[in-house]
Amino acid sequence: MKQCLLVLFIIIGYSLNVSACSCVYKIDIDLWQFVKYEMIVKATIVDISEAERTEGIHQLYDKKVAIEIGKVFKGKLESERLTIYSSLDGAACGLPLEVGQKWLLYLYRFDGKLSTGLCTRSQRVKSKKFDWCADKKFIEHYSCFTGLVEDESAKGELVNGLPVGEWEFYSMRGNLLSKGIYNTDGKKHGEFISYNTEGKVMARYIYEDGVLIKTTSYREDRPIENDR
Repeated sequence: MKQCLLVLFIIIGYSLNVSACSCVYKIDIDLWQFVKYEMIVKATIVDISEAERTEGIHQLYDKKVAIEIGKVFKGKLESERLTIYSSLDGAACGLPLEVGQKWLLYLYRFDGKLSTGLCTRSQRVKSKKFDWCADKKFIEHYSCFTGLVEDESAKGELVNGLPVGEWEFYSMRGNLLSKGIYNTDGKKHGEFISYNTEGKVMARYIYEDGVLIKTTSYREDRPIENDR
C-alpha cells in the first residue's frame, strides 16, 4: 500500500511540474494495457533528432529517436534498429530520453508511426537485472503466450504474445468499452467500436494493418464521419 501511495505521489508531483501533460495512469499492468501497445521492448537510445514536418507526423511528435533493440516482450521485430517518435519535452508528454540510456519502451502507433510518451508505462532501465520492473512477471508471462485469456479489463486470444481475432475491453465497473479485430501480426485491422456507459455506440474506427483510416463519431445516435 505504501508503495502504491509513493508511486501516486511521484506521478502527481511530476504532473504538477509539467502541467501541460496530464495522464491517467494505472499502477498495475493488465491485459488491456498489454494488448493496446503494439510493441514492448528493452532498448538503447542511439540517436535523437528533431523530426521534419514533411515526415507526415503529428505536430506533438517532434522528436525522432533511433533505438537498438535488446529484447522484445511484445510485437514482431523487423530490424534490430527502429525509429520511434516522442514529444520534445515533458510539458508535451515527451519522455526525457538521452543517447546511451537504456529504456523499457511501451510503443503504440500514432499517425502511422511507432510512438511513446510520458503517459505510457515506459521507464528507464535501472540495472542489468530485470527485478526492478514491477511489470516484469506480467510481460514475461504473456510475451510468448498462446491461448484464450481474460481478466477484468479485457478478453480475447493471444498467439505468441500477440492479440489475434476479436477482443473486448471493459471498464473497472465491467461495462463494455470497446471491441474489435486484430490481424495475425497483432495489429488492429477492420472495425473497432467504442461504447459509452449506457452501452450506446460512441464511435466506429476503421483500421488497416494498425493504421487508422476512418473515424465515424455518433451524436444522439447520428453518425458524423471524419477522414481519420
